[in-house]
Amino acid sequence: MTPDQVDQILTSYIRQNLSPRKPERDTVAKRYEQLKGFLPGQTFQNGSYARHTSTTPVNDLDVFYVLPESVRMLVVEARIKPEDLTIVNILQDLAKALQVEYGNEAKIDVQPHSVGIFFGSKQEFSIDVVPAQPAADGLYWVPESALRSVRSRRALYESKPTPGLRWIKSDPQGYINQATTLDNATNGVFRKAAKFIKKWNRGCKNDDEMFPLKSFHLEIVVTELLKKNRALSCLDLVGRLFPLLSALITRPQYVDKADSTRYIDAYVSALSIGERALVAEEQKRAITFIGQMNAAGSEAKVLLAIEELLRLATRENEENPAITSTPRVSPAYSKPYRG
Repeated sequence: MTPDQVDQILTSYIRQNLSPRKPERDTVAKRYEQLKGFLPGQTFQNGSYARHTSTTPVNDLDVFYVLPESVRMLVVEARIKPEDLTIVNILQDLAKALQVEYGNEAKIDVQPHSVGIFFGSKQEFSIDVVPAQPAADGLYWVPESALRSVRSRRALYESKPTPGLRWIKSDPQGYINQATTLDNATNGVFRKAAKFIKKWNRGCKNDDEMFPLKSFHLEIVVTELLKKNRALSCLDLVGRLFPLLSALITRPQYVDKADSTRYIDAYVSALSIGERALVAEEQKRAITFIGQMNAAGSEAKVLLAIEELLRLATRENEENPAITSTPRVSPAYSKPYRG
């Protein structure tokens, strides 16, 4: 098969199997509109779902809650630095108000730096409401934990006592605009590649919870590769990224858009020998399956390599299948495949 054919199979697979499905998108839209009705003019979406780089299944939504003007005025009048504001009472008041609004429809939990809204069990869809204070130039002050994914943030809350709140500057809209602009300029390659890498990362974490790479870090790597060459295909990007993994964890490399003194990948400096070994092991495994994709002589073999790489051919298919049983036909090839 030609590289173009393999790339078309890969992009078709991502679009049909990794992107959030319509029922999921409908649920997110419904729940977010409901929340906006309870907190009019005070919320906006953040995170991978807002940047359209999230994958199925969508289990949570990250929402920034802009603190009311009355709270911000107290900060000004008391001459408190925004980064010194404590929010325990604010979050408790917000949680009480939301519990009244939702009634028995949702369970509201006050978390150290956010409010969780759970519709069913903690494995079902939920919303994490994170406080935010406007800063200059369209930036926001947010809790440091807000830079983590919702899942990672909650794991942090549950694993150990959470330290006092540290506010840092964030540029959520800047990253959303960057993702939109780059995706438009690459005819959808950016978001497809980001979803593929994130699904791979999730598979690694499901296999070993100690796997350290962060989803947003990998998304930024995809971003920077495409900025250098917007003509890259999805297959090109995947093929170039995995060989870089070892170099990505040698030192922080990507400056935060909101603060030039901070790196979004600062966490790599603290990785243990064991965590670095895990990355090296998964890198080797990924390169092997990328090689199989490129050498495949049929669509079936390309798909098998993809599923093995993402770990969708085994445990996840049984527990939380991302692949339906409905046959679909790839535009790159004539044979039907599961999709």
